[in-house]
Formats: sequence, structure tokens, C-alpha cells
Amino acid sequence: MWVLFTRRLRMWLLASVALPVIGWLLGRIGTAIEQRRGSSRVSRTLVSAGDKVRRRR
Repeated sequence: MWVLFTRRLRMWLLASVALPVIGWLLGRIGTAIEQRRGSSRVSRTLVSAGDKVRRRR
């Protein structure tokens, strides 16, 4: 079914659905790591990447 969509529609779907979900997921993973082990470079990077993806939307 994915093949039946035009390229432009597929890109729009990815940008409007997948990117916000990925941003939310990155933020949640970073927050979970911070809660369990404290702040680290990995957790700060995940949280900031999630914020950047959500801001671009």
C-alpha cells in the first residue's frame, strides 16, 4: 500500500506523523535515563534531540 502513495505524500506523512513520534520517543528515553542514572551526556543529548525535533514541527 505504501507504494501506491506519491513520493510527495509519503514525505508529508513522514514529516507530519513519524517525526513528532520520534521526537517524543527520544525525549522520553532521555528522561527515563536521567531518572534512573542521573544526568549524563547521552541523556542530555537525547532530551535535546527530542526538543529540536518537536520544535521543528
